[in-house]
Amino acid sequence: MTCAPPSPTAACQAVTPSTVATGAHPQSIAVDAAGKHAYVTNYGDNTISQYDIDACGGLVPMTPATVPAGVNPAGIDVVGNPGKFAYVANYGDNTVSQFLVSASGALVPMSTPTVATGSHPLGLAAAGRFVYVANTSSNSISQYRVNNSGGLVPMTPATVASGTFPTTIALRAGAAGNNAYVVNGYTHTLSQYAVTLTGELTALAPATVATWPIGYPIDLAVDPSGQYVYVANNWAGGSQLSQFTVGVGGALAPMSPATAPTIANPHSIAIDPSGQFVYLAHYPGVHSVSQFELGVSGGLTAMSPPTVPSGTGAPPPPGWVANPHSITVDPSGSYTYSLNPADNTVSQYYVGPGGELNAM
Repeated sequence: MTCAPPSPTAACQAVTPSTVATGAHPQSIAVDAAGKHAYVTNYGDNTISQYDIDACGGLVPMTPATVPAGVNPAGIDVVGNPGKFAYVANYGDNTVSQFLVSASGALVPMSTPTVATGSHPLGLAAAGRFVYVANTSSNSISQYRVNNSGGLVPMTPATVASGTFPTTIALRAGAAGNNAYVVNGYTHTLSQYAVTLTGELTALAPATVATWPIGYPIDLAVDPSGQYVYVANNWAGGSQLSQFTVGVGGALAPMSPATAPTIANPHSIAIDPSGQFVYLAHYPGVHSVSQFELGVSGGLTAMSPPTVPSGTGAPPPPGWVANPHSITVDPSGSYTYSLNPADNTVSQYYVGPGGELNAM
């Protein structure tokens, strides 16, 4: 099969499905920096699905299609170009699984397959030689350095305090220094930190900023320029996206207006590499992706149409922790992938010239 991205050519559309199967209850998705491979954590069966990305942007299962993880794998990230190491936060056994990424893209457990975290780790973010994990039940962030073999070594201190029920971490690289931001689901706040040259997190002043006071902040993203931060606030009755500008030292200030309206239950947020488009995955109950244009001052404008379908809309499995329903854009900005936990699939989209999503 031959076809050329990013245009959804007839040849590509004829052979690329709109969805691809995952394991049970997919939780988070990551694409390597080269845009050649994708990985999905499957919370319900303790595995990671691994895919090649073909010339049409479609996900093609590797052989084997899955590799074992810890109990209830959640957040995942891949570092290196192409991907060299991968790390997975395991919510159910308080560990991070650590993998080598082979030349073929397949994940290979390191000789020390896991390291300890705090209680019920969920979100994970990696950049360069540093990895951070949000521990939802211990209200802390674990911080690690990556050694020459890819293994994680706890920093001193091994954790820093966050707000209550931290779910997701986003990192910002700035000319005057780097920052980390964490959403705190139960306090309607976002913790903000400076990242030292050796990777430690130090709280800014103030240590937190308020998000939308009604919905639960559940995910966030930093635009590629490092000037803006957006927070998805999960709420069933119609919701708001919190939007901030980044000031001196990385401190956040609400935009005017401080929020942008969206439909119910925004659950995960992604920004394309050009910084022009923002996408929101909605879960549970809505099963759609909202799409916005990002203006020159950071304001968001809904596209036409404002949403596209994703998944079947089936209810979540009983007793399942559905954080976060994940969406990501590949490094070229040509393709977008959104997880559907209720039907165990990934929805695949071409990104059109105006940022609009088109199902494969």
